[in-house]
Amino acid sequence: MSLTNNGILITDQNGNSKWSTLPLQSLVSVLQLTESGNLILLDHFNGALWESFSYPTDTIVIGQKLHVGALLSSSVSSGDLSIGDYRLSLSASDAFSDVAEYDILETIDGYHGV
Repeated sequence: MSLTNNGILITDQNGNSKWSTLPLQSLVSVLQLTESGNLILLDHFNGALWESFSYPTDTIVIGQKLHVGALLSSSVSSGDLSIGDYRLSLSASDAFSDVAEYDILETIDGYHGV
């Protein structure tokens, strides 16, 4: 893993890119890890360029908020980080109900269940 002025880049042992932050609006000056676990890249004015909480993957931590359209998903395997069979997403109807109910979509061998 490397942090540059352009963001975060994760590569394998051979130097092949596995993941990176999206292109940022300006150069990174500071990396900040908050007490809640949010990793934030800041510009030289301390403006947030990228936050890990805005891009959830397979884990949610206490205090992290899921925004409408957010998706938590398993990976295919430890070596293949593309989206796997298990997903949790938040829809607009979930976000505005008194008690949010989350739909967990499980796909196992082509079977879709709720």
